[in-house]
Amino acid sequence: MIESKMIDRNLAYEITNGNEELFKEMMELFIQISPDQLKEIKQAFRTEDNEALGAAAHDIKSSASSLGAMVLYESVFKLEQSAKLNLEMAQISPMIKDVEEKIRQTIAFYRDGHFSFDPESL
Repeated sequence: MIESKMIDRNLAYEITNGNEELFKEMMELFIQISPDQLKEIKQAFRTEDNEALGAAAHDIKSSASSLGAMVLYESVFKLEQSAKLNLEMAQISPMIKDVEEKIRQTIAFYRDGHFSFDPESL
């Protein structure tokens, strides 16, 4: 189930200065790069490289922040912090699955037309 507010409309509006076309371009770029970012996370997990895992999580966190995708941001922030704390990979594994799901939900929220800068939705 997709959460009702995967993208904070007010924040996205503020970030883009109300330019919905700019937001759409940013979102399309995120859709293109997020699979590679997720692959980096999974590769770092497989090799048990917490430093690379934290760096890859940070990249997704930055993307999420730039889009106002705060649900994803919170999920990937936890993953980044866990990598920095060198938690056991068994503890990190469910966090990676959660980030992957939040990416999917964020993209679906956007693609399914749940997002707009319509003044009545702000």
